[in-house]
Amino acid sequence: MVFSIVYLSLITLLSVSPFLKIQEFKLSHIKWEIINPSLIKSASFWDTGYKRRGNSYVTVYYEYQSTGKLYKKSETEALKKYYAIWDTRKTEDLVNEFSKSVAEKIKNKDYIILKNTSHPEETQLFLSTDYFYFQGSLFYNMITSIAALIFVVLGLVIIILIFSKKTTGARKK
Repeated sequence: MVFSIVYLSLITLLSVSPFLKIQEFKLSHIKWEIINPSLIKSASFWDTGYKRRGNSYVTVYYEYQSTGKLYKKSETEALKKYYAIWDTRKTEDLVNEFSKSVAEKIKNKDYIILKNTSHPEETQLFLSTDYFYFQGSLFYNMITSIAALIFVVLGLVIIILIFSKKTTGARKK
């Protein structure tokens, strides 16, 4: 039981902190080194969610040279941003806002790409190096999903109470 609690806490912490996720990856992949891509670009998309509004996510395409060879790679869902069901802004606006923030990260080189020195075709892209990225975490997704479920249950309870009072009031007359 203690192991499960520690494990879930660690996963939650890593999902909220891209910085810690990068540090964990570096520790567990000692022979990997940071590379600078010769080209990097992104494409943002929208995914409608269940019990939530949806999420924006980005696919990143990049190229790099290693041992005289050009490698072209892509990382699907390199970064996500979840939106709660009560966020009423237009989907296009949310995707555009997310796309601009991703473009800013790429422009400022606020990302890390690691390459396996033994197998240069193997890479791992971390598009965010932030210490804390709550709205892109699984924890945020879980919390907003639970909140949406609570709102639905409360709504059903209120509707049941209203109809039960109406039927009780009708019987008294």
